[in-house]
Amino acid sequence: MHKRSKVRKLAICVAALLPLLLSGCGRDSLESLRKQQLLTVKEANDLLETIKDKASADKAKPRLKELGDRWRDLDKRVGDLPPIPTEEEARVQKKYDDELTGAKMHYLRESFRVSIVPGGAEALKEVGEVGEPGLFKKKK
Repeated sequence: MHKRSKVRKLAICVAALLPLLLSGCGRDSLESLRKQQLLTVKEANDLLETIKDKASADKAKPRLKELGDRWRDLDKRVGDLPPIPTEEEARVQKKYDDELTGAKMHYLRESFRVSIVPGGAEALKEVGEVGEPGLFKKKK
């Protein structure tokens, strides 16, 4: 009986916690999107660092397109968020601002460097319009 009692208590706890755990699943938050944007910019930086000549620029094109598409999707999802309390926005900005600024500066430096590599300018076009990577947009 003792083992059944423990199993029953565990089942009750899981049943009670499951709705709470699942309620946040699938929902975007400003923080989760900022984290994904930061990772996307870092991934783009890593990829740009591999571009040294026309062959490496051509090889990077498909991945650059994917990263640009991902950025635009994340940017759209940030724009689709319901109004964000000022305190939450300030907290998220404070948490990610330094790292995001560093990643943006690295992206700009690498983009400039790649633009003068043979085939680099064409590779950068694959990213498309993404605006300034990591920019914190204010909700209207």
